[in-house]
Order: sequence, then structure tokens, then C-alpha cells
Amino acid sequence: MKLTDLREELAARAASTDDHATDLLTGAHRKIRRTKQRRAAAALGAVAVIAAFAIGLLPGLTSTSAPEPAEEVPSDYLKDGVTLRGVEGGDPLDKAWIGKPGEGRLDFTWTPTTNSARFFTYCSPTSSLFRHVQVKINDVLVEDDECGSSGFIGSGDASAVLRPEDAKWLDIPIGKPARVSVYLFDPQTRREGGSSAQLGIGIYRATPKPLDTGGAPWRVVPPAPGDYSKHGISYRAKVGGDTLAAAGVGDPGQSAINLKFTGTGARLILRSICTANKAAVDETPYQLSIRIDSSVERRTNCDAGNTDAGGGGGLVLDEAPASGTAVDVTIRIVDAKGRPVTAKGAQLGLGVYFQGAQRIIDDGSGYKVSLDEVTEVSGYTYKLAEVKTADAATARRFSIEVPADKPYVLAAGSTSLGGSSQIRATVSGPPSSDLVLSTDRSTSEASFGLTMGAEAPGATRTATLELVEGKPTKGKYVLAVYLPQE
Repeated sequence: MKLTDLREELAARAASTDDHATDLLTGAHRKIRRTKQRRAAAALGAVAVIAAFAIGLLPGLTSTSAPEPAEEVPSDYLKDGVTLRGVEGGDPLDKAWIGKPGEGRLDFTWTPTTNSARFFTYCSPTSSLFRHVQVKINDVLVEDDECGSSGFIGSGDASAVLRPEDAKWLDIPIGKPARVSVYLFDPQTRREGGSSAQLGIGIYRATPKPLDTGGAPWRVVPPAPGDYSKHGISYRAKVGGDTLAAAGVGDPGQSAINLKFTGTGARLILRSICTANKAAVDETPYQLSIRIDSSVERRTNCDAGNTDAGGGGGLVLDEAPASGTAVDVTIRIVDAKGRPVTAKGAQLGLGVYFQGAQRIIDDGSGYKVSLDEVTEVSGYTYKLAEVKTADAATARRFSIEVPADKPYVLAAGSTSLGGSSQIRATVSGPPSSDLVLSTDRSTSEASFGLTMGAEAPGATRTATLELVEGKPTKGKYVLAVYLPQE
């Protein structure tokens, strides 16, 4: 066993040696046995080498040409009546920690070795106000859920998953010890506490799996000429029909970025990434301030979902700089009052894209829906093939034909629907396209917006939008089909 591994384990458990002394001993023995099995020397020679290395006589070990045996399957981890299995769904256990009954907080260290992990969180039933459990790694929120009657959160599946492209890895570097905290809290007051539950967590080295897209194609887009990448954050040269104009990623802790480029006459899309807000959605002390030339300041969220920062949505600007004009864009991290701040270690990035060609659906009253002529969904590019609209004030349902022999993208939405109450509609057809569209507010400008998703080929030949609640007074429903770009 490496001395650094042992020191890390001892340091992590120094505050609770009585609680986990036997766990440490078992873990140390298991690691020593594994190390011994990997040596090609005789048993006596292996013990001598390990002993010499431990007292500092040898600077390192030289492996032989003999192949290493397959890695030992991790054993189940049992403590105080809770079991974390050594293998879950084929993924091996990398780190386990189980607290005593009544211990409302767990703190320990974990060193990730891969950028794909699954978390199985245990939270026994409790009658107190503190029924929610949070998991944070290096202060980054990974899990926020309620204790369940079965103990494990996720009912047979992981309570949280960190995929390779997840931006949380920007704050959880591979190969470096990370601080893990598991604790109970009151979701109303955000106050930590509670002592009537038992907590535990198993962290598993996961094999990256494709996203569940209902059979529709999905992929991680491969790098291409013209892409911009820095500190693990990427802005691709092309995203659907949009083209990268300029991009920048700051060093950790850098709070502002300035970009300069030349306009083409196309509208701009600003795609940002910001890791300053690490906690829950309702705990966001930081925002982003954006200024273009000397125009009015715009505010947008400081958040980070994917290290492919150019693949997400973005802020679409109404005005389009004229072709040939110089454009100056500055983005900076600010607090809730708009004051510039420095967030220690935060990553900030900005990619400015020229928007691709659009197809405009105008309802005649000044409200519009804009459809990309070319779009990207789940890593693949699709071209707009057909659009159908219906008068929302008179039509309760209408349909559009969809292909049965190839994947496609279905888009559904509306212009402004008016009305004095919430309006809802369902879109049904292919199994994965079943969804509910709902107006976000009861005003004259309320609409369904635009929702789109990739679909797998299937027997169903139509998708239907049907009104189920409310009474639109104006506007148009929209259904559109995109086909794979050849």
C-alpha cells in the first residue's frame, strides 16, 4: 500500500477513529493484499520490497514483464446494518462511508480516478424536519433529495451521476483529493441539522453509457477544425446552423472576459459558462453581466451544465451588428446588486455565435416563433423539413406526419395565446414525444415557447397537439419536423 494512500485515509478519519477504526484496518488490509497480488516476485521477496519502500530505502519499484492480474472485485461494505455493494450494475465501488445512527453529517476525502461516477446515497427514515439530504464535493452540489422509506435514494438506481462531460468535474479535478460532505438540512430554512437518521454513500467508478434518448441517436460531437478549447471547456466552430464568431475562457478565478470580432449582419447568440454558483438553484449569489460595445447591460445566469459550452442554448440578441462593423463584448461575474466580484477558483467562459438561417412563424399580431433551418440535437445535425400551424383560438387539436423509417426531430410550441388563465396542451405520437405544454404565466403574452427533441423511427406516423386546459384567445400552434442532414 502506498504511504500517500495510507496518510490520506488516516487524515480523512482522524476526527472519527472510534467510529471507523475497523473500516480503516479492513481497507488497508484489502489494499495491501491487492498490491501483493500485483507483484511478480516471490511472496517473501514482495514483503521485503514493500517493507524497504515503506522505510524509505527504495525510491520506487520497477515492474517486471509479467502481466498484471485482473483487478480484484471490491468487497461489499457493511457497517451498522447498512450494506453498500462492491459492484453496482457492473461498476466497482471506489469509496464507501457509512455513519452511525444519529450522525447527521459525514465528512471525508475521496480521490477520483476517472471522470465518470455514480453515487448511491443512503438516508434512513426520519420523523424530524430535516428529511432532505445533500451531497457536496468540493462545495459543489451533487445531490439534493428527500430521505425515502427504503433508505437508498433512487430506488435501485444511482441517486446522482457525474458523466464525463459534466461541468462539475471542473471543480473536482481527477487525481486530487476532494472533500465530500453528506448532511441533513431543512429545505425551508436551509439550516443544517437533524440527528434521527443514518447516512451513508457509495461512490462507484462508472462506465460511461449513452444517454437514454428512447432509441434516438446520440453522441459526443468529435472535435473539428476551428473549435476553441481551454481548461477543459470547449466552444465548437459549428453548432447546428450557428457559427462561432469569438470565444474565450478565463483562468481559474478570472472574473471578466473581453472578446472582439467583426459582425456579419447575423444576430448574435451568447453562450456562457460560469462555475461561481456551486450550490442549489435557489442559492445563486452570482450573476453574469454582459455589455456589447456601449449598449445597455444585460444580465444572465451564472451556471454550468456541460463542458461542451457551445452546445447549449444561450442568450439570443434581437439586434444584429451590421456586416463589417467591429463588435466588443465584455462578460463579468457580478453579485445580486450588479457589483463586480471575484469568485475564488471560478471558471468563466463565453462563446459568441452568429445565428444561422431562421424560419419565422408570424401570427399577425406581432408575436413570432423562430425556427432554426438547421439545428443540433443529441450531437447530430437536422434540417427543417416541414412546418404546420393552426389557429389556437379555434383548433383544439391538429397533427403533423412524422417519418417511420428514419430518426427525426419534433418541435412543438406556439406564439402568444392570450387568455386569462393557464393554458395546457399535450403532444402525443411516438413514445418519447409524449409531453405537456403549459403557458408559464396568465398574461396576454403567454405562450408555449418551443420544445424540441430527437425521436427514433417507429410505427406511429403522426404527432398530435391537443388542447386540454384553458381557452386561447389568439395565436398559432406550431408543429415542425426536422430530418437528418445528409
